[in-house]
Amino acid sequence: MEYHYFDGNTIFGYSYSLALGKDEQVSFVFQRKRQQETRMLTNYAYKEWINEIHIPSELITITNQEVVGWKGEKIASNEELEATLDSPSHLEEYTAYYGTLNESRDGISFKNVPKGKYMLTLKRILKLETKDNDAPAKGEIRLVFYDKKEVTVK
Repeated sequence: MEYHYFDGNTIFGYSYSLALGKDEQVSFVFQRKRQQETRMLTNYAYKEWINEIHIPSELITITNQEVVGWKGEKIASNEELEATLDSPSHLEEYTAYYGTLNESRDGISFKNVPKGKYMLTLKRILKLETKDNDAPAKGEIRLVFYDKKEVTVK
């Protein structure tokens, strides 16, 4: 598990991440101690709760304002999709272009992206409220399934 650090623009909070890999579930356990009493807060997330999303292997080019689909279910009303095109090889000039989810929630499009090579990232995000809480531990768990592929924008 990794602790995520925040920059000066981020609202203060705690953020942890864990890649499930081949595992099917994860539990987040926090210990709270008050006077002589110790309480364990446990929240779970299961891989089966989120649908997979995959970039088609045949997708090699993207054209501005043209809808691009993926392999997997369309984005449900309780899910979010984050689609980005970025150039990680140019960190000193790093820019990310965000795609827009279409109305039928089964494709994305980009606009005003300059021609060139980019890394396309699709992230399907499902927010879950934590079940076992106390005052400082109230929050959410975000399940994220993502895929990346290098593409060319024409």
